[in-house]
Amino acid sequence: MLEHLIHVKTWFPKYEAELAERTHYHVFSEKSSLITSSIRQIKQAKVEPTKQEQVRFSSSNTDENF
Repeated sequence: MLEHLIHVKTWFPKYEAELAERTHYHVFSEKSSLITSSIRQIKQAKVEPTKQEQVRFSSSNTDENF
């Protein structure tokens, strides 16, 4: 990664290197925010089971009682 940035700075004019760096960091900051939001959704789904899961668990509990 660092080698790539060094290569960009040596072969491109300064304004193009700055544009490449801004674009690179912008893309990765978007990815991290998307990953963070998807992790939150997964954690929330684990904490709050859906109605179908609740029904399935309650029906399996009644089967064990018989």
